[in-house]
Amino acid sequence: MRTVWLASWKEAEGEARRRELEGLGFRVEFEALDPGRLLRALIDAPPRAVIIDLTRSPAQGRDLGVALRIRGATRGIPLVFAGGAPEK
Repeated sequence: MRTVWLASWKEAEGEARRRELEGLGFRVEFEALDPGRLLRALIDAPPRAVIIDLTRSPAQGRDLGVALRIRGATRGIPLVFAGGAPEK
C-alpha cells in the first residue's frame, strides 16, 4: 500500500481530502498541521510522498515545502502541491 502524508491547515478540509485519497488506494497519514511534529514524523517514517494542501494557506504551504527541501533527511521525499487558486 502506498502511504502518503497530507499536510493541511484545516482539519475538516483535510479529512475530506484524506477520504478522497484513500478512495484512490492510498494510505494517508493526516492530522491538522503542526509543522514541527510533521518534520519529526517524516524523518522517523518517511512516506512515499507529502501532499501539501494550498487551499487555505498557500504561503505556509510553500514555506513547508522549502523546509522539507532544505533538510537532508526529507529532501528526497516527493512533494505534491494541491488545491488553492492557480494565480497564487
